Amino acid sequence: GPVFNFDGILGDIDASTYSVVLPTGTVIQTELQGDKPTQGASDQSITGTASNDRLNGKEGNDTLEGGGGNDNLDGGAGVDTAVYAGTVTITDAGGTWSVGGGAEGSDSVSNVEIVQDATGRTLLVGNGGFTTIQEAIDAAIDGDTILVEAGTYGEALLLDGKSLTLEAAEAGVIVEAPDGTNTITLSGNFEGGSVTILGLEIRGTAASPNQGMGVNVAENANVGILTLDGVTIRDAGAYGVFVNGGTAAEAAGTVIITNSAFENNGYNGASGSAHIKLWGFDGAATIQNVTITGSPEGTDPADRPDYGIELTGVPNPAGPLSPVMGDVTIDNVTITGLLEKNAFAVWNYANVDGLEISGLDLTGAVTSWGPVFNFDGILGDIDASTYSVVLPTGTVIQTELQGDKPTQGASDQSITGTASNDRLNGKEGNDTLEG
Repeated sequence: GPVFNFDGILGDIDASTYSVVLPTGTVIQTELQGDKPTQGASDQSITGTASNDRLNGKEGNDTLEGGGGNDNLDGGAGVDTAVYAGTVTITDAGGTWSVGGGAEGSDSVSNVEIVQDATGRTLLVGNGGFTTIQEAIDAAIDGDTILVEAGTYGEALLLDGKSLTLEAAEAGVIVEAPDGTNTITLSGNFEGGSVTILGLEIRGTAASPNQGMGVNVAENANVGILTLDGVTIRDAGAYGVFVNGGTAAEAAGTVIITNSAFENNGYNGASGSAHIKLWGFDGAATIQNVTITGSPEGTDPADRPDYGIELTGVPNPAGPLSPVMGDVTIDNVTITGLLEKNAFAVWNYANVDGLEISGLDLTGAVTSWGPVFNFDGILGDIDASTYSVVLPTGTVIQTELQGDKPTQGASDQSITGTASNDRLNGKEGNDTLEG
């Protein structure tokens, strides 16, 4: 095979500096190999030629750079890095990673944990890379992407203040929480850094009341932007997504949930259980192209989630300093099935002027409380006639729009209902009600 071969070299190898004319074609022409086990592990750098190379780091934590040609990079033992000058794409090739981009050819990469290109670092889970997602998280630094091979990972993931992207390399990446844990927790202090989760199926556990969460953003996490795109979150006992701002803590400034599905969450009896719960939240949010499936027919009310989506400005008892709602967009969201309290609920804001509902389908939602759409503890005006909400048909009350609570102080406000059957309650102040 190869006409040019190094093996058992402990130091760096840079074949790009050699004036070697190699045979043309698609086969491997050079083989550059690092330390042998009998020599002891050496951390080394191996750089190939402009032709088709096979680089094998063997022992140690090695850096491999194939250069031009279609190369075969094998990191061997240790935590190894493949380096590219340009921007590359990485795909799962079944047992190896395929890494390609521009003049550097298309490479087969195995037993390599990190790919470094012009855009940053990608940490690989599977195909000889990191064995678990948590190992990759622990090795990551702010700004890294963690790319995960298809499979089921029985892990409770902790992102402790690290701004990362978790991405499924393909369909079929399942993160399944062990009993008594939350699947993904964001805690520590992100200092405004962002977290993105793409394409994962996130499976929770029943745990105990107020535990068993799919994605849990802890108090004071201070995440700048949390993005969930193309995810499925299911089987989380208390909350599918819980952003816990508490009474005066910044959990996340912006939450974006798009192209995602929520199923069988909030069944363990937790007070306020929900598929999506933004609690103590005054940031911006976009929930778009999302389906939420409540409990099936016949489910006991105590075993249903309380809410499909809950937005709470400040927990009860709400005082006169309730926050203003940020810019929140609800678009192409469908909530079906049985819920205990409401399908969509908004609590305790000074005003909801930032709320835009351009597509919310609640026709398939049924609640024990009655109304599927509920506002309460709002100090400013409410004009539900501007919301694009499709409500169940029939003669029962489907919406409940409530003004200021006694603990918030009296506010003179205007409350306007929908085209469906509403219950309007001004509570305190001198109010104007239009059904």
